[in-house]
Amino acid sequence: MNSCCCSLSCTRDGTSDAPALHEDDISLAMGIQRTEVAKESSDIVILEDNFASIVKSRGMIDEALAVTTCPDYRFELAMQLGKLEIVKDIVLVAQSELKWKQLSELAMSTGLLEMAKLQCSYKTI
Repeated sequence: MNSCCCSLSCTRDGTSDAPALHEDDISLAMGIQRTEVAKESSDIVILEDNFASIVKSRGMIDEALAVTTCPDYRFELAMQLGKLEIVKDIVLVAQSELKWKQLSELAMSTGLLEMAKLQCSYKTI
């Protein structure tokens, strides 16, 4: 790649990745929970460990929803996108009264009364 004046970037996180980070034209390391060796070997340290939030910051919310592994962040993104089936799946696992309420309010605002009724079912459980 160097012969055609292209830059490379690589996100790595472990101590064993330090040599590869040195080889990249531009090397990136996620910064909060990564090894000091990886951070010191990188050209850029991103002060965010949630890759999905970086994707979201680029305006790619659907893509961020697809890559996130954090249930709370997944809930937040699905709510923003109005993806009620995804929200419902998360809420069924989380069993959070606040999340049930948020789902119910969004369902009512979009005219999905059957989904809004799920909150009533939850409260009786």
